Amino acid sequence: SYHLLPFLALLLLLCSWAAGGDWDGYVDHTFFCPARTTCAQVCVATVDDCPVEMQCNGTETLCADGNCALTCDTTVESPCEYECAPVACHRVVDFYDSCTVKYESFYTSVEECGAEEDAVDLFSFREPGFLFFFSWISAITVLVLLWTTFNQRLSPVAGSTCSLEEDSGAQKTQTGYTQGIIGSSLPRLYRYLLRRLRRFFGYSPQEEKHYPKIEQKINFAAELGTFLYTLVLLTLFGFQLLLAVLTIFYYIQQEAITRWNPVFEDEEQVLKAFIITWLVGFVWTFAMRWNTTTRSVYYRRAMLRDASIVAVFVPSILSEPKTVDAAAGYIAQLRAFLTRIAKTANSCMAFIFSDITRARQMGTVQYCNVLVDQDGSSYFIFNFRRYVFDNEKDKFVPGVYVVGEKIRDFDKQRNGLSSHEVTCRRNLVGPNAIRMKRPNFLRSILKEFAKLFYVYQAFMVWTWFPLWYYYMAIVWTIVITTGGLTVAVFYYRNEKNLYRLTYISGQVSTLRNGDFVEISPVAIVPGDVLVVKPGLTYCDMVLLSSDGVLVDESSLTGESTPVQKTAIDPMDGDMEYSKTVHKKHTILAGTIVLDSNERGHDIAVVTTTGSYTTRGELLRNIFSYERHQFKFDTEVRFVIMILFFYAIFGFSMVVYFIDDTPIYAWFYGMFVVGTILPPLLPTVFTVSVSISDNRLSENGIACTNNEAILVAGKVQVALFDKTGTLTNQGLDFISARSMIHWDSDECDGLSGEMALGMATCHGLARSKDGALIGNPVDQVMFAASGGAFENVVGASAKVTDVNGNSVEVVKNYDFCNDRMTQSVIVKKQDKLLAFVKGSGENVKKLCTSESLPGDFDASLQSSAKQGVYQISMASKVLPADTELSKISRDDVEKELTFVGVVNFKNVLREDTPAVLRELEEGSVRTVMVTGDSLLTGIRIAKESGMIKPDKKVFIGRSDGSGIVWVDESDDRIVSISDIKANAEIAITGEAWEILRQSNPKEAASLTQLTRVFGRCTPNHKVAVVTSFIELGKVTMMCGDGSNDCGALKTAHVGIALSDSEASIVAPFTSLDKSITSVSELLREGRCALASALASYKYMIMYGQIETINQLMNAYFRITFADWCWVFMDGIWTITLAFSLALSRPENKLAPTRPTSSLLGPHTLSSALGVLGIQFIFTVIALATLFHQDWFQCRKWNGEDVSNVLVIGDNYESEVIFLVTGYQYISSALAFSFGYEWRMAFYLNYVFVILFLVYTFFQWWITVRADSFSCIWRVNCVNDNAVRSVTGEPIPIQNPFNTTEMPTSFRWTLIGIMAANTIAVVIWEFYIVNGIRKRMAAKRLAEKEVGQGIEETMRKVESSMALDVESQHTP
Repeated sequence: SYHLLPFLALLLLLCSWAAGGDWDGYVDHTFFCPARTTCAQVCVATVDDCPVEMQCNGTETLCADGNCALTCDTTVESPCEYECAPVACHRVVDFYDSCTVKYESFYTSVEECGAEEDAVDLFSFREPGFLFFFSWISAITVLVLLWTTFNQRLSPVAGSTCSLEEDSGAQKTQTGYTQGIIGSSLPRLYRYLLRRLRRFFGYSPQEEKHYPKIEQKINFAAELGTFLYTLVLLTLFGFQLLLAVLTIFYYIQQEAITRWNPVFEDEEQVLKAFIITWLVGFVWTFAMRWNTTTRSVYYRRAMLRDASIVAVFVPSILSEPKTVDAAAGYIAQLRAFLTRIAKTANSCMAFIFSDITRARQMGTVQYCNVLVDQDGSSYFIFNFRRYVFDNEKDKFVPGVYVVGEKIRDFDKQRNGLSSHEVTCRRNLVGPNAIRMKRPNFLRSILKEFAKLFYVYQAFMVWTWFPLWYYYMAIVWTIVITTGGLTVAVFYYRNEKNLYRLTYISGQVSTLRNGDFVEISPVAIVPGDVLVVKPGLTYCDMVLLSSDGVLVDESSLTGESTPVQKTAIDPMDGDMEYSKTVHKKHTILAGTIVLDSNERGHDIAVVTTTGSYTTRGELLRNIFSYERHQFKFDTEVRFVIMILFFYAIFGFSMVVYFIDDTPIYAWFYGMFVVGTILPPLLPTVFTVSVSISDNRLSENGIACTNNEAILVAGKVQVALFDKTGTLTNQGLDFISARSMIHWDSDECDGLSGEMALGMATCHGLARSKDGALIGNPVDQVMFAASGGAFENVVGASAKVTDVNGNSVEVVKNYDFCNDRMTQSVIVKKQDKLLAFVKGSGENVKKLCTSESLPGDFDASLQSSAKQGVYQISMASKVLPADTELSKISRDDVEKELTFVGVVNFKNVLREDTPAVLRELEEGSVRTVMVTGDSLLTGIRIAKESGMIKPDKKVFIGRSDGSGIVWVDESDDRIVSISDIKANAEIAITGEAWEILRQSNPKEAASLTQLTRVFGRCTPNHKVAVVTSFIELGKVTMMCGDGSNDCGALKTAHVGIALSDSEASIVAPFTSLDKSITSVSELLREGRCALASALASYKYMIMYGQIETINQLMNAYFRITFADWCWVFMDGIWTITLAFSLALSRPENKLAPTRPTSSLLGPHTLSSALGVLGIQFIFTVIALATLFHQDWFQCRKWNGEDVSNVLVIGDNYESEVIFLVTGYQYISSALAFSFGYEWRMAFYLNYVFVILFLVYTFFQWWITVRADSFSCIWRVNCVNDNAVRSVTGEPIPIQNPFNTTEMPTSFRWTLIGIMAANTIAVVIWEFYIVNGIRKRMAAKRLAEKEVGQGIEETMRKVESSMALDVESQHTP
């Protein structure tokens, strides 16, 4: 918007040049009282009736325009408008009071005779047109109520509603509806025309061929519903058309439009008709829009088999999390209060519309069109998943096909599918795509403007069109449209980014009818056999045969190292198939095949397609993601309710002030209602978030859900994975220590089983170009072993260790997060050996006690304390006749013989200590959640500064029956009472789970003291994040691997240090994989939140200042000039509100976080304090004016408020505009301060320029009297009058022909404006912010003192039932 400033300046300059000329009005520049002026025009019947002093002397003649001249111009016209007094007497200059007294009888007689001439026949509002309007509305209303009663209550269709099988969320229901032949044909016609239009422009969308279901027989009830819906639509649009027609009638009556003859001869009657139409239309429209869609009311219930529409009802799930913040308990009460109000309103409307479904339960309804495939099968799409009609169950069920449950089932699919099988399966599961509508900017606009808020705004705009306020209606239209388009643009951009994730292109080779054919990936169905080719995969599949497929899974797992995929082993035919257990044989949708044999040797069978693939499930999570709710999400509804009652009060006061003209009082009252809730209020949050989103993108942080940026501004706890997050991704080999040489480290000359285990117990493979691929740790270990691959054939690999021993790897069990182990079976000559490696704690459980060294635990603990990443190795000899296809992993991994350990060093990232230090200084508690050893985690925590050197660390471990607490420094067993608040806790995931199950209260209290969670599985990580959320903490999770996905999704804010789609469930992704992205995100989040609240307060302030203006105008029966309204409601508001959000974040996290509360003490004291100061200075300005001697004889005494072009030229409106108008600017300055979260306001260059330009404008027109100030009718005389917004220049419309003020008073107003600005700045910056800083410092001091564990537990126990700032609610 600020780019329009040069054009605005040019427009104002052109206006100031368009001077109006001389209207012969006398201006008294002495500013004495009584004031001299040109007396108002006296009109009489004949020249002789003119007062003596208004007659011409003997040598001059009285001309028609009232001037005396020797020769009159015959073209001039008389200013007198009535035939009873057509002669204009010569105007004289006299004292204003004398004019009123001397010529009062003349003015009175003209008014009386004029009233007789103006008398016209008035409408009785019983004429045919009015009766038709009343009858139409009454008939349609009655028909709608009768229809809903019949459809829902009197003639329900039994069995039309049943449960919907869905894999997540609350129990949903599906209800069948039909819309008749006509209603069901319209969507098909629309799609046909749209398809033809796309083809005309050369666009061929990749969409399945489907058709809306068309009824085959007439359903009279459904046809009646469609007909009634058509009438309702005509009525809704008819209200808007009728308001437009009445507006035109008004300006015809006002003779502004002369092309047509007046329909209404009386101004008040046309306005009365307008008011009636507006009121009926407003109530009617909102009643019809109560439902999810207006159309839905007129669907006829039907059995699901006959339905053309399915309504899916999703009940609301309200969970009440716990909190330790008693002050936030009011949010729970406020939410409950608002919920009761919503339920009451919902029940009332449900009763009126006979909606018995929604009357029972709160929730949302989504209406899905039933579509028909070419074979006639019916289905609908909900949440991107296909539901097909099942004739046996008589309802729609998820369209899923299970290819196989066991490994042997996949092996049987090698021959591919026939055309008939493909057709059957495709009809069931649909195309292999996430069916998302192609983003369309027009659709985004319509979706935004279909919201109820814009319905309200549309009706409010209509109230500005009459009374010559049409320019304000245009300004409001521009403002509302700007706000709506801004939001629509942001939504459209986000939809485009998500749509790219669903786009499918290319060709695949699949086995159909015994031959390989090229098809689109969209046509793939479960059971298809594909040739695996390099490129992006679009389905989940299992390898049937392979020479070795190299796959990049970083888009799903976050692991940057490619992995080798092998074919399934027919010997495992009886095993149950699992994507996780058999991930080595599974290629997931969304991954990239880097290397494969394209000659048909690498083939795979498709297991799942579309939304059932791993990628599809992740995309569904993204599309159905609902951000964690802010406290202001609850408070904003309460604010709107407060503003609603405030609007009633404001409307009542206006009616009270203008009680003698109720029709005009209604319009002025509606102006107040319209400004109390500003039209741009919902937009400011979106703008702030989007600006921050752009800055994050510039810094290499991708965002899939920019609303989470605001949540990042309230993060209290940051949880980190260790490996690859706090430390570098790779590990450095240190040493190997075998049982044979336990007392020394075997850095060189590895021998025996240790060397063989290191060379074989891994998941490595070689690509076709000879590169070693697989887990980075395995690569380091294999390189250290000195072994070598001889060759790789299928699932087997021949490996030679450093001592020349050659073995064949015949079976490989991948690393399992739950087991924390990996194992292989190798064949060495005639012997079968099993090697198992994993964490020391887990391998110890699998080994026989006699094989373990006596100091194994001490060695393990010592290594962990030194930050050594240690892998333990064990082995066993298997019987030579072991059937590899039948042996289970449990049989392999038991009764092992300990072989030794391999030691690695995990190096800390260089920037980790600085980032963690910034977070701690920014009052963000940092916590480590790692799958690594607890002691290793403690070591890294100490190195990174997460655990301070002076802190004691207590460790919690499971001993099988409970939890044992020990002192980390000396392994001394301690009791829970020994743990002080100044200590840190480290606990294993297993022990943590036991504690949560056995003693939830103690677990909750210890959560706040725990710094390191070690040996955590993915489920443990989710549980840890959930524990902090239940305590009311706003959490952030930072990780880089697939084992972090659950925690990334559970946390309020998740940031993945991986490639752009690596952790697709996380709203944020660091493209440069740097931990500094965490601090950048939190700084940007705090900046966005502070900017959003600043813009929100400004918009509220704008609305309330203007409300005060409107009330004062009503009291004095005045208004502002048209350009004043344009600036106040348009230019100032839009540019200043949006520029406030351009402030950049501070360079460092502050110890405090910005508030997210709209009703908190900081927000209320800031907004109400500034508003109070602004009101006081407005009163001061008016009081100063009323105490001016020169003003005593220049007060406005007009009573008629019908013509806004007349009542704006007076000193009262001039002073109110100058002072309160500048308050729009000074309020923005008060809310522009960045404090600790945003850079200084003077670094927001756009805002500073706008502030200076607007200040210059306002102060210039205050002290200068010229044509430029006349644009705002300020300090203006007739000679300088310029063109207005509404038309040609008009003279000053007051008895004194000027609005010019004495020079001394002008500077007095400048002083008032300057003092006003200083006052609001002092209040906001020094008082409100000063109190906030002192309170924050006090809280920080209390935090530094610390509290004992007993106090922590007491607080937790006393507040378990209270609500949270967020659930979800920061």
